Amino acid sequence: MSMLDVLLRYIDDPVQYMRRQQELRRKREALPPEVDEDELDIPESPRERKVPMRECRICQHRGHDRFCPTCLAETMELVRK
Repeated sequence: MSMLDVLLRYIDDPVQYMRRQQELRRKREALPPEVDEDELDIPESPRERKVPMRECRICQHRGHDRFCPTCLAETMELVRK
């Protein structure tokens, strides 16, 4: 950022300064013309982990949480297959 930019920011029109900064940011972040957007690889989202089934040892409620919503306690244990 040059001294001229600082002076323009406060002396010149602030709205115009912000528009100019947004335009410069867009140019910086834009893809080069030789890159085709269709050829870009889109990263795959990571697969969701399988949450094990749990069962409350008191009321036998089944779910995926560690806390039983019925007993309001941490009484959920893993279900054996």
